[in-house]
Amino acid sequence: MIYIQTNDPGDLFREAPEYKRAIQAGKDARHLWFALRAWRGEDPEGYFGKLGSWAEKRMKELGVHEEKM
Repeated sequence: MIYIQTNDPGDLFREAPEYKRAIQAGKDARHLWFALRAWRGEDPEGYFGKLGSWAEKRMKELGVHEEKM
């Protein structure tokens, strides 16, 4: 277990860089959860098209690459 006593959140990410990635993943999961929860069944192609575009953008930002089949 890592204990860091600081007022600078950057210190945490320097000591435990995987923690920053976990926080980002949690924020993305939260975004998806609330987006799906808010959908009321109208215009599925438009709604999920926008959500898919957001997900593709985030994947590029995070350096995630799709596997080619």
